[in-house]
Amino acid sequence: MLGVVYILRGYPELRFTPRQLGAATRRAVTSMFWAGLSMGLMSAIYNLGSVALQSSINALGSVYITAQTAARRLAELYFIPGGALGIGVATFSSQNLGAGRRSRIWQSVKAALAIYFVWWVFVMAFTFLLGGAAIRGITGSTDEVIISNALLYLKISAPVIPPMAVLVILRNMLQGIQHTVEPLLASGLELVGKVIFAVWLVPVRGYRAVCFCEPTTWVVCFVFILLAVWRCRGDLRDAEKI
Repeated sequence: MLGVVYILRGYPELRFTPRQLGAATRRAVTSMFWAGLSMGLMSAIYNLGSVALQSSINALGSVYITAQTAARRLAELYFIPGGALGIGVATFSSQNLGAGRRSRIWQSVKAALAIYFVWWVFVMAFTFLLGGAAIRGITGSTDEVIISNALLYLKISAPVIPPMAVLVILRNMLQGIQHTVEPLLASGLELVGKVIFAVWLVPVRGYRAVCFCEPTTWVVCFVFILLAVWRCRGDLRDAEKI
């Protein structure tokens, strides 16, 4: 709310009256509303899946809770550049969609994936060479059971970051070019996968199922998002001829 007040007071060119709200402006506002709603729902669905998975982790005991929490904190640092790159691609895609230069969209996707690949190489080296020391620093613990289980989580997740990177970048690209349904469906698949693991697999397979949960859902959603992009290839191909 404070942001809205600041914008309206500091940037009079952004103020408009109902008379100025013509058909083109209404379409633009409607488009932005649905795009924002889609991105918000996508984030909410992801968090619901994480809550469902966490409930099954809590049943495994304090050692596994500590191990997964520590590993997850480090993993979240691994994923931060991906989120930033995804938002950048979504913004760049929407700008070039509006400018009629859609052929540049794939350039941003390729650049983002290249940056993410370089980051992934660093993540792999850090995980396998310094992961134990990082976990000790995060937990303040010398319990080898906790350290080994936290490392197990990271060593299973880190190698599968490339499919997740493609998923994040392409999902945001689709959002940027107003394909809002496919990213929501991908997030829905991720939620379903986490619920399946939480309800059926973690109680049976234990902590190892927790470690494989997100990598598995990443791969499934990766395949889905590739099919979604292939389905809208005509739009991108037509745009490249402009």
